[in-house]
This record gives sequence, structure tokens and C-alpha cells, in this order.
Amino acid sequence: MSVICRRVLLGIGFFFSLLWGWGILLGGDARRDSLAFFHYKLGETYTLQGDTTRAIQAFRETIRWNPRFSRGYHRLAQLYLGLGTLSNRIQARRALDEALRLEPDNVSYLHTKVQLYLKIETYGLAQGVLKKILKIDPDDAEAHFLLGFVSENEWFRYRDMISPQEDGIVLSLADYAAEDLERAEAYYIEVIRLDPRFSDAYYRLALLYYETELFDQMVTVLRDALKVDAHNKDYHLFLGLAHYRMGRIQEAWSAYERTKALMEPEALAVFEAMDLVSTPDEGKAYRRASGTEKERLRYAFWKQRDPLFLTELNERKLEHYGRVAYANLRFSRVRRGIEGWKTDPGKVFIRYGAPEVRYKTRPYITVSMGRGNPIVFSQDVWRYPGFEFVFEDRNLSEDYTFKWGDPDYLVAFNRMIQNQPEAYDYVPQERRFDVVGCVACFRGGEGGSVLEMYQGFSEQKLPLTRGVFLFDEDWKEVQKRVVDAAYFNRSEEDGFLVGWDRMEVLPGTYHLAVEFVEPEGERVGRWLEDVTVEAYDERRLSMSDLILAREITDVREEGELRRGGKRIVPNPLLTYRVFSSIPVYFEVYNLTYSPGGTTHYRVTFTLQSERKEGGFTGFVRGLFGRRKSSGRVVTSYEYQGNRRDETIHQHLVLENPLPQDYRLGVEVVDLNTAEKVVEQTAFTLTKPAGS
Repeated sequence: MSVICRRVLLGIGFFFSLLWGWGILLGGDARRDSLAFFHYKLGETYTLQGDTTRAIQAFRETIRWNPRFSRGYHRLAQLYLGLGTLSNRIQARRALDEALRLEPDNVSYLHTKVQLYLKIETYGLAQGVLKKILKIDPDDAEAHFLLGFVSENEWFRYRDMISPQEDGIVLSLADYAAEDLERAEAYYIEVIRLDPRFSDAYYRLALLYYETELFDQMVTVLRDALKVDAHNKDYHLFLGLAHYRMGRIQEAWSAYERTKALMEPEALAVFEAMDLVSTPDEGKAYRRASGTEKERLRYAFWKQRDPLFLTELNERKLEHYGRVAYANLRFSRVRRGIEGWKTDPGKVFIRYGAPEVRYKTRPYITVSMGRGNPIVFSQDVWRYPGFEFVFEDRNLSEDYTFKWGDPDYLVAFNRMIQNQPEAYDYVPQERRFDVVGCVACFRGGEGGSVLEMYQGFSEQKLPLTRGVFLFDEDWKEVQKRVVDAAYFNRSEEDGFLVGWDRMEVLPGTYHLAVEFVEPEGERVGRWLEDVTVEAYDERRLSMSDLILAREITDVREEGELRRGGKRIVPNPLLTYRVFSSIPVYFEVYNLTYSPGGTTHYRVTFTLQSERKEGGFTGFVRGLFGRRKSSGRVVTSYEYQGNRRDETIHQHLVLENPLPQDYRLGVEVVDLNTAEKVVEQTAFTLTKPAGS
């Protein structure tokens, strides 16, 4: 006990010892009253210190000295009620009944009786007491609010609850909820009329409108609330949620930005924290990181989850804000200081969003083994594709937690979030089309490189908007290109469209994203890949990546991919029919001159089956110096020239190949210096159509 508290108690003791002495002079009743009052004040002091046990003892002494001291009974009831157990609630009820017997119209006592009934979910009794309060004081805003809260809870209860029958039929109780919803709305509106600063009423009314998809009315309520308190971050947060559900993305983002500006640093860190949706291991790394490192991790985490870089906003982050907002709106216990994101249902909602199926079971009673104390359960079941969560409310306290008493369930949950930490689907499957792609690097100017990206997809509506985005390892944007009328080469054979892009970049590791959107955003295609761009040494022999093309011909029209004076139609599928010719293009840099001023180099093609078992029976035809070994074909030829940099293109034609996967290797040896360089790529041969 602190020195100050001791002094307070000594002062109280001295003061009441005087009263006790005075009580002796006045008579026994006065003495008992003074002692009762002394213990009452002592109980209040212990309550302020958080010493509930001593406070209860003091209040018990209060009513022992004066059995008609109603405030002593009331304080006992409040303390018992705060302990939360079933036996303590029974004691709270007894004390409260005695306080109300002494003062039946005391509104404070009646409000505590309401809290007791709400804790044990006897809503009918709570409503009766609240209506009595309103007869005493019709303008009691708290009573109106609690009547609304009771009606709201009844609405939620019946809306989500099912009742399995013995014959296997499951009854829905949703039809019982409509009148409760109307009553809750009317009570909350009355609270706001009586007390425009009653923030809880705005929250609950906003929640009702959200759950019934009356988003315009939700916006109106929250804008009215902001007229009263423009700096309430929760009003802005829930307003952002309403705009988001209405599809007003920019308004939602602006509301969330205002929310963040009003948040304390700790609350802001929670709002944007990645560990609410990351794996447990990622969450630990994030929490251990320093401030700067934490910011870097958080930025990269959210940026790579942006489902469409073509839009201005990060829809995944916007969805996250909305889920946190809903979790706080739906699952918070504001008066108990419990924020919704801290509850088990709130955590699940933030990770996985709304369940496909949700229902509650009617309460049932069990007796725990060896104790004999009855436990009342109600279950809330959330079902998602492939998994579900079961929450349990013990003793009907409205505190739903993960299924109690089942450690295997918690282990399974932790394992699941390690494998699937979140769920979000910005573009539904029916609105997606597949995009395939590959990349190739070439030497650029001034120590840089040229990165070429080849994309292909089945024919879609044209014109398409195409976005090409290049990010560094931390997902900071390096380059961006958006084209509304891109050039595409069309395959008449299979309706396949092929496009390309080219960027000058420095050597390094990058994240690449290529996106396509049909007119009006009807369908979306996306291709993501991590790319390593090599440095090209200006003094040593080097070689570009290999392009396996559909065609390599003379130039025909504007917009075509051109390299080495040739028109190249890329093949991002890297798939060919057997007996097809395979056009190959690459570039060689920094060949050396002989004393006579010529270059001299050898190019070797190696074709290896990717299937480990069985031999490869084909060979490359039309090239010089053929030789064959088990499982691969090798051909070499020599060139002489007068240029340090060469562009090379060949058409490989295979005889009797098997439809399977292959790896093509190309080796270039500078015969003037014996330097060599190797590049390789993979492709697939398929059976002819109709075979």
C-alpha cells in the first residue's frame, strides 16, 4: 500500500473515531451509523486501489453495522458483478435485491439490475427494469440506449440462430427478428435526440444500417455524428466502411486517411500492422523489427498484396481497413474497453472476411467433470470454403472465444494460419483470364540492360489497357508504363494474342507485374514474376538470354518487336507442336579481333530431354557438325566476321521428337581467346491437334 493511501486511511480512521466517540454520546444507533459510514468509505478507498477482496469485506461490514444502508448493498452488487463468475452473479443479485427493497425507485440501482440481467442474457427481465426507469425518468438516455441494445442483441440472436429438431429438420429463427430491428433503430434515434453527444448510439445505429445494407442511412448518421464531434476517429473509420461498401473507393480511402491522422501512434500501428493477417512467423519477425525496418516490412507486405496496380489505390489494404473497421464496430465491448480486433471473432474476420455460412446454436447447459458447476454454452459457427471456426460463449457473457477446452482445435488453427494466413479475392474467378509470360535480358547503354517482357493470352475483348510495373526488392516502384491501345500479334490458329514491352533497367533483382483490363473493367488478366537482371561486362565475352519465338521474319509493320533488324513474334507459352520448327534468337557481345581484324567464334546447340528415363531419338537438322549422344542432340558451327557484337537467329527443326519437356542450351566460344559463355531455356513439345 502506498504512503499516500496509508495517510488517507489514517485520516479517515481518525475522523471516524471522532464520529464514533460522538456516537457514544448520542447513543447506539448513531454509533452504528457512524461505523457503517466509516466502513463504506473504507470500501470506496479499497475499490479505488483495485483491492476488490478488501473492498467487499468493508462493504459487508457496512451492512453488518447498518442493515438498512442501501448504498452498501449496491456497492457489493457492483463488485460481485465485476467478478464475472456465475456464483458471484448470484451474490450480486441477492445484494441488489436488498438495495432495491430499501429504495425501489433508485435509478442507479435499477441500472445495475439491468447490467446484471444483460450479463446473464435475460433480456426480457432487463427490458422490464428499463421500462420502469423510463416511467421514473422518461428522458434517461442510457435507458433508451440499453433498450435499443437489448433489441439489437435479440435481432442478432434470432437472425443468426438455428434450432435443430429431433426429426433432422433445422429451423431458422430469423423471422422473429424483424420487430427487434425496428425497435432498436427507434430507441437509438431517440437517444441521439435526447443526447446528441451519446457516441455509442451512433455506433450501434451505424452497425444496424451496415448489417441491413442501408449504407446511405449509415453515411447520414455518421455525418450527423461528425457535426457534433469532428475529431472522433471511429466516426471517420465507420464512415470509410460505409463508403467502401457502396463502391465509393476514393471517399472510403479519404475517410480512412482522416482516421489515421486522428489515431494515437499505438492505435495507428495496430491499424496498419501486417501481423493481423500474416503468418505467425512473419508476425514475430515484424514485431521484433526496429522502427525503420518495421516500416519497410509493412510497406512491402501490403504493396505485394495489391491485387491490381492499374488502379490508384491498394484494394487489399482498403479491404483490410474495412475489416478492422467492421471488427471494431461489430465485436467491440466499448464500455469494457475491449476493441473488436482483439476478440477471437474479430481476429478471424480481419484475416478471412465474412464467412459463407454463419449460424448460432441455442444455449445448452453442461456440467464440468469433477466440479458439478453448470456451464451454459452457446456456439457461433463460421464456415469458409474448406474450413470452419467454432466460437463458444461460456455462461452467456457475450464473450465468444475459440472453442473452449479443445487444445487440438487451437493447434489446428495455428497450423492453418501458417499455411493460409488470409483470404481475399478482389477479382472473382469468373472475371479473370489467364496470362502467360516470359522475360529476356539484353545489353543496354551506359552499363544498363534491356529487359523485354513477352505476354500471351487467349483472345479477349479489344482494345485492352495494359500496365507494366517494375518494383525493386522492397516493392518500391522503379518503372511504370500504361498503354490503352497496345500492339498485339494475333495467331489465327488458336486465337492467341501476343504482346511485348521493353524497359531500360540497371542490373539487380526486381518484381515484375503485367496487367490487362478489358473495356469497362469487365475482365482482368495478370502475370507476376521475379526477375534477375544480369550485368553485361563491356570487356568480357557475354551473351543475351535466348528468345524462343513463334516467328522470326523480315519487318512488316509498325509496333512489331524488332531485334537485329528482324521481326520477332515471341512465344511466351514456350510450347510447340511436334515437327514444328523452333525459331531461336540471341545476341553475343564483346567478341575479340584476331591480328588480321576478324572475329572467330563457335556456337553449339545442345538439346536435352527433361524426362530422366528413356532416350531422346530426334536430332537437329540443317545445322553443321551434327553429333548425337544419349538423351541429347548437339550441333556446332563456326563463324568469322568483323563485328564485336553479333545477332544470331536460327530455326531448329526436329525429326521424330517425343511430346515432352526439353532444355535447349547454347554455348558460344570466342576462338580468338577461348572465352566461353552459356545460356539455356526450356520448352515443351505437344502432340499435333487432333492426334
